Order: sequence, then C-alpha cells, then structure tokens
Amino acid sequence: MNNDKALRLIGLCRRSGNCACGATAAEYAIKSGRAKLLIITEDCGGATKEKFSGFAEKNQVKCLTAFDKQTLGKAVSYKELSLVCITDENFADGIQKCAEEMEEI
Repeated sequence: MNNDKALRLIGLCRRSGNCACGATAAEYAIKSGRAKLLIITEDCGGATKEKFSGFAEKNQVKCLTAFDKQTLGKAVSYKELSLVCITDENFADGIQKCAEEMEEI
C-alpha cells in the first residue's frame, strides 16, 4: 500500500470528522449505514478481525487489512488503534486507490 499517502488521507479524514476510531465507534458507524470503508490492522486480534470482517461483509461495507496498530494509531493521533471506519465516500475511494496502486507494484 502507498503507506504515506494513505496514512495522510486517513489523518485528514480524522481531522475532518469523517472517520470512526475504535471498535465501538466503528460498530456504530457500520450499523447506522454511514460506513464506507473499514480498515483493520494486520496485527489485530483474531476474534476482532473475524467479528468486524463478517460485520462489514454483512452490512456491505468494503474492508481493507493494512498497517499495524502503532502506524494506524499515529495517523489519527492515538497511541495504538486496531480499526478505523471511514464514513466519507471520497476519502474511502482515495484510500482504496492507494491500496490498489501498491498491489500493482
């Protein structure tokens, strides 16, 4: 993944109020239908990863596994963070494009 660009987009998304950080906020965003993209860290616990991946699939939310807890947390001004839910379509598309660009390389 084009880490720097994607992380900057996630940070900007946080500052603009278009992301839900943490399990409780992400679950609420998904249930309320606002979620556009769920980002789960690679080092997230197995039960959490399974729960939220299934939850996202059930509610037709795109899911992306990337980064580690410290890297994702730093992008949104937290010490560590396992998951972030993006609630803006444009930010979600931009982050996904970064992921696709890195997969092609």
